[in-house]
This record gives sequence, structure tokens and C-alpha cells, in this order.
Amino acid sequence: MKLSCEVIRDLLPLYEDAVCCEESRRLVEEHLAECRDCKALLERFQIPEKELLHEKEISLEEEEKSIRRSFRKLKRRWLLSLAAMLLVIPVIYVGVMIYHEYRGEGICFTNLDEILLCGKFFQLLEEENYEEAAEMIDFGRGYQSICEFMEGDIEEEDRAWYDKYYSYISGMSEEEYIQKQQDVFVKFMKENHVLIQRARYSDAYRSGTEWVIEYIVTEHVINDGSDRIFRISMGIHDGKLRVSSASYGFERYGLNPPGFLDIFFRKFE
Repeated sequence: MKLSCEVIRDLLPLYEDAVCCEESRRLVEEHLAECRDCKALLERFQIPEKELLHEKEISLEEEEKSIRRSFRKLKRRWLLSLAAMLLVIPVIYVGVMIYHEYRGEGICFTNLDEILLCGKFFQLLEEENYEEAAEMIDFGRGYQSICEFMEGDIEEEDRAWYDKYYSYISGMSEEEYIQKQQDVFVKFMKENHVLIQRARYSDAYRSGTEWVIEYIVTEHVINDGSDRIFRISMGIHDGKLRVSSASYGFERYGLNPPGFLDIFFRKFE
């Protein structure tokens, strides 16, 4: 009588524990002599429990190692992706700056110093460090312009302007003029009723061989608590700032109370 593997596997526990009858035992042994799968299963039943636990522990360790290897691979891929992104961002930034350099507009390599210098100037104003801010302004250019005007041919309609500025700088050296203008600047800022609060870079463009830097600035009027916004364009020459143009919207200066722009367009007369 030949039994199937399913029946033999049901009898194996009884066979292993020696509780089956002789006939069943004989049938199981005859089957095991021919069936390697059932024989291997019986041998597994005969492995001591400690060895089974050891095998299970080994299996768990292998599984844990496999999980760790998977995580290491993911971590390595993530780090490689991050490194690639960190490399791409500067490349894109450099490309944008080269494009701005070509167009002559926007932030680029040749105007970074100018933009940072203007930013430092307004930072000093926000900190109310007017003495150091005054030293950054190119007052010497004003003196040179007046001297150049005085040395030229004066039209009749310019006579009043000439007489006023001649008397203003008469007997004054360029160094004395610069010091006086710095003193006027500091005095005006300290006695004025507005505070520079927020200045942010707006634009940069090339004018001839020099860069013009634009900032949008908010000044706070202490008297009524209001804010006024103006746009100012500045050039840099030998590390000094020159204001080329500025306005409160359509008004260049002359607001009440006087604002920051009055320093450059009216107060130094």
C-alpha cells in the first residue's frame, strides 16, 4: 500500500514521537526510503530546538542586515541627489549673473561691490550712525563741479547760481568743503524728523562705464507716524557714493517735514 506525501507528513509527528502503530511506522519508513522531501522534513523535526532558535536568529539578523543595506543605499542616493542639487544651484546662479553682465542690467560680478556698498550705507542710516554714513558720500565731486563751473564762461542766467556757490566755497579747500558737507549731513539727519527704516535693492544698470544702483527706501515720519517711500539711484566712484537721481513718486523733494532727499537736492545750498 502506497501512501501520498500529505498522509505521510501528517504521520511524521507521530512517527518521530514513536506513538504510531507498527503498520503505520512501516508505511512511513517505506515512503521515506523513496521520498527525499518527506525525509528532509523529518530531519528538520529532529533538529534540536536550540538549533532552530539559532537558525531563526540568524535569519532575523540577515533580514536586519538586508534592511540596513537598503537604507544605506537610499541614504547614499539621497546624498548624491543633494550634492547634485548643491552643484547645480551655483551653476545656475553663475549663469544668471553672466547673462546680467551681458545685458548690463541686474546683479552680476562687476557690480556686487557697488550693491553691497549701497546696502552698507543704508544700514548705517538705519542704525543712525550718520557720521560713518557721511564719510561714504562723494562730497568732493560737488566741490569739483562748482570749481569747473566757476572756471568756465558764465551765462547771464547762471549768474545768480554762480554768485551763491562762489560765496559758499570762497576760500575753502576741497578737504574743508567735504568736512563741512559731512557736518551738514550729520546735523540734518539728527535734527530731522524722519528715520530711514527699510532699504532694499531694486535694480542695477550700466551707464557708460559705471554701474547705477537703485534702492527703494522707506523713511518714517516721526511727527505723524506715517511712512514715505522714495526711489534713489546711486553711482560709485573710488569707493564713494554719488546720488544721481531720486524722487518721492513724482516729487523730487520739498515735502513737509523735509525728507532724506532734501539733503542732496536742497539742504546743501
